[in-house]
Amino acid sequence: MTRIHLRSALLVGCASALIVGAVAPGASAAALDPAESGDAAVVTPTLRMFDFGATVGLPLMCALGGSILLAGGGQFGAAEAMSPFSTQLNDGCAAISTEGHNQLTAGIESSSQFSAINPVVNPGIDALAEGSRKAGEDYGPSIAPFGPTVAEFGRTLSFFKGS
Repeated sequence: MTRIHLRSALLVGCASALIVGAVAPGASAAALDPAESGDAAVVTPTLRMFDFGATVGLPLMCALGGSILLAGGGQFGAAEAMSPFSTQLNDGCAAISTEGHNQLTAGIESSSQFSAINPVVNPGIDALAEGSRKAGEDYGPSIAPFGPTVAEFGRTLSFFKGS
């Protein structure tokens, strides 16, 4: 399973480097130092978002699903019959959540090997973030009420920078 995550991370990283390379042509191959380790732009932040969803979002959705089963069963006088299904759903989701977290943690730890793309990708992310901020501020009244949203979207884009 880890190979799939690493291949996906490599694909995302390479695609980002190719796309953003056109935006940041000033970055030279000499600037790509594989000895530097840190978070890989785009790859590591995306894996961290997925990890948060696996460890927080999935159990919440499962608990909601179990509650719906119990409430629906209660409406029809079958709450006791639904209780084992709800328990099994919650136990299964907890196991899947833990397994997903472990896999994503391994992917996050190994994603630092892709940090060599940071000098190429980070300037592109900076340019997109600044462009979004500028568009939101300069054209805010024209795109009201979305001006502040567009301006703040730059901060969201900056989240994907590597370190």
